[in-house]
Amino acid sequence: MATIAMSCFLLVAVSCGEKTSKIVEGAKVVACGSAAMSEARSVQDVPFPTGNVPLGAVAIYDIGGGCALFQMMSGAQCFTWMEMATGETHSLIQRGRGPDEMIEAGFSGYWVNGKGETEIAVYSLSMEEIMYINLTQSLAADKTVVISRNKLPKGTMYALAGNTSLYCYTFGDDQTVSWKCAGADGAETVIQPFGRNGRVSDSSKYFAATTLSRDGDFLVMGMASFPRLFLFGADGERVAISLSEESDDQILAMLNGNNPDSSDYCVWTQVKDGLVYCLMIDQAAMASGDFKENLLVFDLKGKLKSAYGISTPLTSFIVQDAGGSIVGITMDGELYKYAI
Repeated sequence: MATIAMSCFLLVAVSCGEKTSKIVEGAKVVACGSAAMSEARSVQDVPFPTGNVPLGAVAIYDIGGGCALFQMMSGAQCFTWMEMATGETHSLIQRGRGPDEMIEAGFSGYWVNGKGETEIAVYSLSMEEIMYINLTQSLAADKTVVISRNKLPKGTMYALAGNTSLYCYTFGDDQTVSWKCAGADGAETVIQPFGRNGRVSDSSKYFAATTLSRDGDFLVMGMASFPRLFLFGADGERVAISLSEESDDQILAMLNGNNPDSSDYCVWTQVKDGLVYCLMIDQAAMASGDFKENLLVFDLKGKLKSAYGISTPLTSFIVQDAGGSIVGITMDGELYKYAI
């Protein structure tokens, strides 16, 4: 857990070198390449069979085996499971306060247990709980098979779970933002990431994570109003990918102004098979009144591998076909597939 804690450790530096982030201590700033972004290759969207996409779906999550979970904004269930190849679906987690229900739920992660069964974790902010579910048994029994339910730290905004660990991104009563990392032995480590001593004030109040992704011990964080994508490796290495030409000082000055830019630069992130996928708003197109997105693909060192223009804006996506395509969902609940 010590290695993970170090990989998560975030702190505003008092003074930083030219190529070191002022927001994440020790994070090497890597330029993503504005020229590469401006020349992003447009990829054609292909309508995905939508007959079985549940009404009210707002986000899609990869759960392995060619399957996905759709998060439901409304309806009797919190999630819908789908086998992407066939369109077969099953409802999952009834809304309510029962022992196998949740009022609302966010997806935390999935893994395969020692018996070869898929397990998932979902969390409720209003109930401040995380629920661990045996997905394989749930699908076979056509009911939610709960492994356990546990309380979350107060003020949790995001929870990333594995089969032995839990990472909670929290906002405290004292206006501090922090990670709380709990290991398999129950030991908890608190890491304060933003603002001096973790306190949110002045420009640091804009440093809220909009999208988080995890693959093993590798974490990725996309930010609101701050064009950086932060990568945290299991080896303790930290990378801040620059998604714009502005320096840290210029961005901080802009956020301290009376009319700060509040765009969500990173809409969605996904880490899979040694690559980081980042869906971001095309700021140049936005300035001209055209809402488009770019999909950027990086290696784990922050080097831009490829860039794609997405004509139909997505809220989230999963990586398919061994990295050869993505399937994403729009705000209207439609699925589109892009070959990349």
